[in-house]
Amino acid sequence: SDPDTANNPLIFPPPEIQEKIYAYPNLTPAEERVMQEAMAKVTGGVTFADFTARVEGALTRLVDELPRKATAVVLTSGGPIAWAAASLLADGDRSRTDLWLRLNPVSINTGTSTVVCGG
Repeated sequence: SDPDTANNPLIFPPPEIQEKIYAYPNLTPAEERVMQEAMAKVTGGVTFADFTARVEGALTRLVDELPRKATAVVLTSGGPIAWAAASLLADGDRSRTDLWLRLNPVSINTGTSTVVCGG
C-alpha cells in the first residue's frame, strides 16, 4: 500500500470530518418522483437518453483526441462520472442503467476517477 495515499486526508478524512458526513438517504417512491420532477426542471427537460449520449460522446471524443500516454483532467458532477463508469463496466443499456442507478447516489459530486485507455 502507498503511505501517501493512506495518509491523504482528502481520501481518508480525519474523524472530526467523518462525523460531519451524512449518508445519502433512501428515498420513498413518492420522494423519488418529487426528486425526478425537480431534476427535470433543473435540466430543462433533457431526457436520460440525451444525458447518456452526451456523456458517452464526450468520453469518446476525449479518448479519440487525447495523444497516447497523455493525461486529461475533466471536471464534472457525479452523474456523468457515474454514467461514464457504468458505460465502461456494463454491457447493454439495461445493465448500464442499473449500474448507474447504484453509482449515481454515492458519487455525490466529489472524487477522483482514473480511466486508462489502451494500456
